[in-house]
Amino acid sequence: MTHSAEHRQQLIAAGSVPVLVELLASDDPELQYYATTALSNIAVDDSGRGLLWETQPTLVDALIRFVDAPTTKVQCQAILTLRNLASDEQYQIQIVEKGGLDSLLPLLQSTYDPLVISASACLRNLSIHPDNEVHILNSGILSWLVGLITQSRNEEVQCHVISALRNLVANNDADKTSFAEAGLFEQLKVVITDLKTSDVVLSEMITALSVFVLDDSLCPHIMDGGFLELLIPLAHSQIFELQYNACAVISNLACKASEASDRFVEVWDKPEGGMQSYLASFLAVDEGMDPHLRSVAIWTVMMLLESESPELIRLVTEHPSIIKNIEKIADMGAVPEDKARHSAYASANGSAGLRVSRVFDNGEVFGDDDGDDIDEAEDDIYNRMENLAQDVVAMVHSLDY
Repeated sequence: MTHSAEHRQQLIAAGSVPVLVELLASDDPELQYYATTALSNIAVDDSGRGLLWETQPTLVDALIRFVDAPTTKVQCQAILTLRNLASDEQYQIQIVEKGGLDSLLPLLQSTYDPLVISASACLRNLSIHPDNEVHILNSGILSWLVGLITQSRNEEVQCHVISALRNLVANNDADKTSFAEAGLFEQLKVVITDLKTSDVVLSEMITALSVFVLDDSLCPHIMDGGFLELLIPLAHSQIFELQYNACAVISNLACKASEASDRFVEVWDKPEGGMQSYLASFLAVDEGMDPHLRSVAIWTVMMLLESESPELIRLVTEHPSIIKNIEKIADMGAVPEDKARHSAYASANGSAGLRVSRVFDNGEVFGDDDGDDIDEAEDDIYNRMENLAQDVVAMVHSLDY
């Protein structure tokens, strides 16, 4: 009955929650399993989690005990219940404070996929809270999470693990050298270059890179690790989220072009046409390119021009169409009313020059680290694109090259 939202509310109204929690004390594995399953489904809803938090202070203790239960299905269901509870901030903290991490680590090493899926999903939610980062990193879980990127061939596990790592990196500005030392970027390259990797997993990996690149201690590992060569082909992906995040990573790497201009010179015309092909195709004014993507491309050109690298500036300014098309965009003015402006991707995660947003398990999109709202009104993105183009044109006219 608890699979239906309506039925869940009816059971709660009938006073079933205290009874279900009492059943957790039973020695019967079947009763444990069905009671835990019902509580897990109740914890799907905000109202259900709120009621459990207010009325059942011993629930988390009981569920953590079940993580070590001898019955596998009880273990899995207990972890899934903890994951659902960990959709809320107070439970994220409480589960860690009550020792939940110590129970999860052995399960990440299990050879039984359902246990690993449940444990990694729970850890993904726990990693959302910034206060949990130190506890997670000190628990010894980091090396296991990084290893699972390639050791597990289960897509769910890979997605949960990389999302947990993404959250841990994004949570604060502390040095993240330990992530690189654990082999994070070597593992990512293995998955990204594997032709068998699904689009779902690949998208999660590139989304994570779009967060990692913003960290000063991790960005050099991406710049020097050969990721530009992997990202450029993905900029032409037919999957928008994958395409957008690949472009966002390239753009943020371009912000460091003054320190590594040779890397951009090396990929100017390869692979698959290189940087020049990616930029030229995104800036072609008659291609109906999404304005968010076009803004990222213009921003990237601006960063390359600011590199102060004579060779890189020459490649950009002497390209037959890049600057010419930016000049056209700068002169476009207001888009005519009869020209469709509606982007199919208006909810894209981020925009050029901003810190990329994060999407957590509850589907909410969080703004950049400065608290700015990155979802721009339709007119705003066109105005922003035009202003960026005008800035690039002015920069080109002022260059001495």
